[in-house]
Amino acid sequence: MRLPETAIEVTEADDGDLFLRVLDEALDALHTADIPFLLIGGIGSAVYGRDQGTRDIDVFVRPETSRRVLEELGARGFETKEVAERWLSKAMKDGVLVDVIFRSTRDILLGDEMLRRSRVMPFRGREVPLAPPEDLVVMKACAMSAAIPWPFGGSSQTSTPR
Repeated sequence: MRLPETAIEVTEADDGDLFLRVLDEALDALHTADIPFLLIGGIGSAVYGRDQGTRDIDVFVRPETSRRVLEELGARGFETKEVAERWLSKAMKDGVLVDVIFRSTRDILLGDEMLRRSRVMPFRGREVPLAPPEDLVVMKACAMSAAIPWPFGGSSQTSTPR
């Protein structure tokens, strides 16, 4: 199935039970297929102490497994789409969005070392594999610095402060 260009997204705040059901289906698909992955984004932030709810499910995978992730999710009834060849694909089921991220800002990749340091932690009554907190902080800081304008024009990715 292909992800439609315009789709109504269902967040955790909109329908918590549906969000968690889709999370469980995505986790089961990846575990069953034995694909290494970690959760990042809002779920990681919620578990590590900054719970503001989450709009989507951010799954961090190795670049070489990203297409297989889409195939496995597609086989479970998710609609899928490759969005940005260099770093991102998306899947959706019943309006709940799953971002399949295979390259974070500044070329941070999922590797053996990050997997060794990962943690399995409770989230809303289930155990989920999470990126280590220090990696989440670095990913978020890099992503935020790319979006912050410098005082003399441009952004931190395009300009050097004077």
